[in-house]
Amino acid sequence: MKDRIAKAIDPGTVVVVLLLAYAFSFSVFDILSADTWLNLRTGRWIAENLAVPSVNFFGFTAQDRPWVEHKWLFDLGAWAVLCAGGAPALVLVKACVVCLVVLLLVLRSRLRASDPLACIVLFLAVMDLVRDRLTERADTLGLLFLAAFLLVLDGFRLENRNRLYLLPAIQVAWTNTHGSFVLGPAVLIVAILG
Repeated sequence: MKDRIAKAIDPGTVVVVLLLAYAFSFSVFDILSADTWLNLRTGRWIAENLAVPSVNFFGFTAQDRPWVEHKWLFDLGAWAVLCAGGAPALVLVKACVVCLVVLLLVLRSRLRASDPLACIVLFLAVMDLVRDRLTERADTLGLLFLAAFLLVLDGFRLENRNRLYLLPAIQVAWTNTHGSFVLGPAVLIVAILG
């Protein structure tokens, strides 16, 4: 019986589960970024006024000056999560987003038939390097959108899976979530030219 179970367990799946568990465990820590609280206050303002602010209400040195809040969708979503479950829910959602980024990158590395051991070492090194950036901020979602973009493009180029119709929806969400949205068209141009 044990032999059947051992044969049924795919080592690759076990490694992916361990990577996701590692990503989740290092993503669960107190909210450290002061920007998170500005994002939450902005999200609250958007929810209360059903509009995106056009002037800076919150800055001491730039109060009432014009302001373009390009990440309004993140602000509103973070506020909704906070209202639903408090600060622990924000941390949990962030950890789940980090795990999703890792999963999309693992799927992408499998598409590219990369060396599994090299990918694991690279993931562990990169996760350790970017840990301080994986906060309850919009740039964490920017990483998610970038990983999704790359996976869709690689699926099309390498396996002839036509899911390009997802790119405009990803780009719209990305544009209203984080300033790194300019990477979407840049990655698309590189994919077309490359």
